[in-house]
Amino acid sequence: MSEKLITCLLALMLVVWVPGNVPAVEPVPLATVLATLEAPFRQQAQAPSRITDFSAEFTQLSTIVAISRTQRAQGEVWFRFRNAAGDTMPLPQFRWNYRTPAVQEVVSDGSTLWVYQQENQQVVISDISRVNIDYGDNPLTFFSGLGDLARDFYIDWAQPRQDAEGHYQLLLKPQQESRFFRHIKVIVHADAVASAQNGSNSRKLSVFPMVATEVEDPQGNLTKILFDNPQWNINLAESHFIFDVPPGVEQVIPEKDMAF
Repeated sequence: MSEKLITCLLALMLVVWVPGNVPAVEPVPLATVLATLEAPFRQQAQAPSRITDFSAEFTQLSTIVAISRTQRAQGEVWFRFRNAAGDTMPLPQFRWNYRTPAVQEVVSDGSTLWVYQQENQQVVISDISRVNIDYGDNPLTFFSGLGDLARDFYIDWAQPRQDAEGHYQLLLKPQQESRFFRHIKVIVHADAVASAQNGSNSRKLSVFPMVATEVEDPQGNLTKILFDNPQWNINLAESHFIFDVPPGVEQVIPEKDMAF
């Protein structure tokens, strides 16, 4: 083979394999990722693509920046979305059972909030409507508006747009200044986004859309909650969201209902 022919073949290979000739992958639009997160929780969503309840194991990492300390907590969480006539958004009922580092339960049936600490043998009982009125900018109220996040937040990409595992990261900033938090980061499952892009929103959900949430407070402290082994549409009973006060536990009803 002549030297000239070899040179031509090498040049042709460079043209074929140069990275600039590989078609660019179109970035996923922000609206697609947001719709993937919101759609299953919308009031008008229809079965089987709608999430009416869910449970998961969770890990909570709370970081206090001033002392560079992170506390780890673990437990289980259950949510049920009750749709009442005239409601514009589903009413969330929830139960957070902390196993470590201390036993604690945070429970609401949609009307009453119980915060139980086994170590103190005490349960604080509040009217959930007062909690929502007095502490409407509490980041936990984020769960009540999952189907329409733009109602309360400005939404943009977090940086980077994807985490190390390829999941998408959204940044939610409150429309009104909050005394509780600067922003909430929500991590949306990449497989759920891919399914939505393929037009699978009308079919039964195969992937839970939310991987984790991370709240940053005004002091820069972080609280990250990661959800593991989620299950949804498991027909949770309403009684699961009522706290039965154990015998001997002190019941505290504050004059002005407190945040949770």
